[in-house]
Amino acid sequence: MKPMLHDPEGAKRTLDGLGLGGRELVFVASPAWKGVVEAIGQCLAKVGLGCRFVSDRGDLPDEFDVKLEWYFDWTPQYPVACVHREFFGKDATLRQGPEDPRFDALYDKLLHTPETGTEGVVREVERYLQDEAKALFLYSPFTLFAVSDRVAFTPYDTCMSELAETRIKD
Repeated sequence: MKPMLHDPEGAKRTLDGLGLGGRELVFVASPAWKGVVEAIGQCLAKVGLGCRFVSDRGDLPDEFDVKLEWYFDWTPQYPVACVHREFFGKDATLRQGPEDPRFDALYDKLLHTPETGTEGVVREVERYLQDEAKALFLYSPFTLFAVSDRVAFTPYDTCMSELAETRIKD
């Protein structure tokens, strides 16, 4: 897959050409994420779109454009199974929109593919999710951890800094 180009002027022309320029997008998120929504709004303003924050505490509007969720993945090696299914699968806990039969079919195909052949199906799912652009996954560096050189720490191949096998050095 090729990365999507950062082209605000091209995006603005495309949106205007589709009659979508000047639209205000409604973002629903935790009050803790209001600053993130405001930063996204600054980027959207460059393509001619507005942005309005709505707290997810209380009654949600009948219609909104984006639901911002904080989520971490216990298995970064296999995001299709743990992240994408949570957001797009038919029984997903974080899915906000209607069921997506195409995603469900791809996920079912993945579940019924022998382990040696899963890489191709995973790439198929990733291509579908990129082409459909149902979600934007933001990197959140402030959740990273650092460990002092006075601590004996055994890192694991996960995104979590687990405290297993950790001790203070003499």
